[in-house]
Amino acid sequence: MSRENCHRKSVQNTLANLPRTLDDTYARILKAIPPEHLIYAKRLLQFLTYSERPLRLEEAVDAVTVDIGSRPRFDTRNRVFIPKEVVQYCSSLVTLVSKDESGDGTARVEIQLAHFSVKQYLVSDRLEADMASDLKEIPARTAIVNVCLSYLLELDRSCGPSKAIKTYHLAQYSAQYWAQHAAVVERSGGQGWCRDKYLSSRAAFEFGYELYSPDRLCTGPGAKVPVGSLYYAAFCGLVSSTRMLLEKGAEVNAQGGEYGNALQAASYRGHGKIVQMLLDKGADVNAQGGNDGNALQRASYRGHGKIVQMLLEKGAEVNAQGGDDSNALQAASYRGHGKIVQMLLDKGADVNAQGGDDGNALHVASSEGHEEIVQMLLDKG
Repeated sequence: MSRENCHRKSVQNTLANLPRTLDDTYARILKAIPPEHLIYAKRLLQFLTYSERPLRLEEAVDAVTVDIGSRPRFDTRNRVFIPKEVVQYCSSLVTLVSKDESGDGTARVEIQLAHFSVKQYLVSDRLEADMASDLKEIPARTAIVNVCLSYLLELDRSCGPSKAIKTYHLAQYSAQYWAQHAAVVERSGGQGWCRDKYLSSRAAFEFGYELYSPDRLCTGPGAKVPVGSLYYAAFCGLVSSTRMLLEKGAEVNAQGGEYGNALQAASYRGHGKIVQMLLDKGADVNAQGGNDGNALQRASYRGHGKIVQMLLEKGAEVNAQGGDDSNALQAASYRGHGKIVQMLLDKGADVNAQGGDDGNALHVASSEGHEEIVQMLLDKG
């Protein structure tokens, strides 16, 4: 056979074996990842598929450096020498993108999935079983939570939050996003030992809260409002974490945080299961704290009718005064929550109660243009 024929057949064979669909292409890329790179590839794909934002290159480097089974779980000396080398773990499934968001010409490098179809494939039921076991949503988010909390547990807290963010590149991301991933995992019934260890470690938790304080409008490093892990779990909607902390003896009425206590935080955020759990454990339904008085005022302001009902049934004082909105009726009237206004009136709310800078419920409803509520209040005298 001539060399020409050999070459032609080789080309024909190659063409015949080319992947015919994007799924085939991505499956072949995943299969071609060397075994020694597979754990790092999966880690990157977990983060890039389910994170709320793209990872910065230096964050990705630290994410793959975390070794949950080792001690320490993270060591800066174990980072890859050349950060851009992390791309090779996932071959052509990921890409680097330079962004100049500072306006000073300093580019920030992000690592992203190469195309939206990559994510579509990774979250589909077409993914082969050996990859799906780690890249389906709950296993992936569980892994992300464990990586983030393992990382936070290993930070050198003596350097302070501002320096920690510069030294530990995944610190800000971990502090900001771990609870969002954990909430999804907990709703599916999943748990994690890293979560329990982190929330039970006062020093690690408080430092993480300084790095990112989700209940504050200004969320830069250095938040000094005292806060406990029960309050944090309640605010973030972590039902299993809240239960775990209560079972370990967390003080249900502990004060702290922007919203005063765990019951107020959960009531404001609309986490009904947690509100019920806290009430069942003896939370003081009328406890005051923060800028908005009590849990009933928080729930009324936000329009969480079921929680308002729960609090009233547990003995919440309908006319309690406190905070910027003065009472629950004013809070609901200001926000236009007619059903809650009616609920409070039916429970004996004083339509003429004065408080705060805005007078009474009728005044705030009028100023906000809530005509139906104005009529309801007038009908009550």
